[in-house]
Amino acid sequence: MGYAIEHAVSLSVRDNAALLDATHGSGPGDPYSAPPPARPFLEEVGADPGQLRLAFTAKAPNGAPVEADYLRVLRETATLCEELGHIVEEADPEVDGEAIVPTFRTISAVNALNAIRSHPSGAAPGPGDLETVVANTVKLAEGINGATLMSATQTAHRIGRQMAAFQENYDVLLTPGLGTLPPKLGWLDMMMDDLDEYWRRVFHFSPFTVWFNTTGQPAMMIPLGRNADGFPIAVQAVARYGDEATLFRLAGQLEAAKPWFDHKPALVTQ
Repeated sequence: MGYAIEHAVSLSVRDNAALLDATHGSGPGDPYSAPPPARPFLEEVGADPGQLRLAFTAKAPNGAPVEADYLRVLRETATLCEELGHIVEEADPEVDGEAIVPTFRTISAVNALNAIRSHPSGAAPGPGDLETVVANTVKLAEGINGATLMSATQTAHRIGRQMAAFQENYDVLLTPGLGTLPPKLGWLDMMMDDLDEYWRRVFHFSPFTVWFNTTGQPAMMIPLGRNADGFPIAVQAVARYGDEATLFRLAGQLEAAKPWFDHKPALVTQ
């Protein structure tokens, strides 16, 4: 339903743009599509972005706290953007933030149920065939009726319109990449029995990304900072719907000003 968008983790803005050039575009009959780009995305990397109007916010839509390293790197990035000639101001988008996670959970649960029921084998999953989180999500979805799903879909569309209204005044919104550093292995466990606790942990760790799964806007993680251990800290940059080109121009400019390619945390180099 427009939520799951796969692209890539890359080492450079150039590689990211080249891969999107190779894979972008809709197929005949696709219900969702973005405007075609004016030129290849690869040509946007290194192109002058002009003077952009940028907003930044540290306010997670679900109210999750954000660790100091992510707040620091967000403000450092805002300052860097000002030094590069952009107009930057702090502004919190007025959206139904508390509705984002419940909306995602409703829509994703129903899609999980549909995926299980439409499995090519035609067989229902047996005991142990599904991870516990998936099995419990399917059980949850069995109690969701069509009207509830339709309401969640309309809520997602409303949040998209709220963000479109906000970004009439801003070319790009900057947010922290995550709320916390990656947790230890096992903290996010697909075999957890408590489904609500699982999702609480997911959106405590990553409260900002689902926001733009919901709106459908292009968003990019840019690893412009590091913590004391050398671990990369990213800022998320979000453009208007269908405006990936602006993201690539800005990200290319930021990469040139503060390159990350040769930086490796001690964990990698030891």
